Order: sequence, then structure tokens, then C-alpha cells
Amino acid sequence: MSMMFRNSDQKLEKELAADDYRAHPVRNRLAVLGLVILAIMFLFSFVGGMISPYREDEQFYTYTYMEKEYVGVTRNEDFRYVSAEGADFGSAAQAQFLMAQMMCITEDGV
Repeated sequence: MSMMFRNSDQKLEKELAADDYRAHPVRNRLAVLGLVILAIMFLFSFVGGMISPYREDEQFYTYTYMEKEYVGVTRNEDFRYVSAEGADFGSAAQAQFLMAQMMCITEDGV
């Protein structure tokens, strides 16, 4: 007999849960909003072609020249010297480097 009550109790709980769901189908408002947005997007994918003033095979060949500076470049002729710790790169060495650079002398002496 207890098995019979257990099954009927489970059946009753399922019926009550189903009735509760039907009574309150909108428990999560954001989920319903997302579903509505998806439905609108789905419908517009079919209806949008009828509303649009352009055909789906129409191509646009308009070239517009826009003159706008996106990047600016300046040439820097100054040298910035950085030497390793403990290394000496004094003014005499800097002067020798500048003279060699102005005369385009490489490390090979050419």
C-alpha cells in the first residue's frame, strides 16, 4: 500500500509543479526579454528583406576620398646616449662618435 501512496504523491507533486509553472511562466524577466529580442531578430531576418529599399544582389560602387591625417612623423636628429652600469661613455667618446657618424665611418674604418 505504501508504494501506491508514494507514486500518487510523486504524481501529485508533478501536477502541482506543472500548475505552478503555468500560473507563473515569467519567473526570470531577463530570460523572457532575451527570448523576445531573439524572436524579433528572427522575424526581422525574413521581413527585413521586404522592407529594405535595396535588393540583395545590389552592389554599391561609391569611392569617397577623405583627406585626414592619421599619423604624424617627425625626424629626430638628436642622439640619446645610454651606457651600461660601470661603463664610461664620456664627452670625448661622444664627440668621437659624432665625428665618425657625420663622416659616415663604420666600425671597419671605411
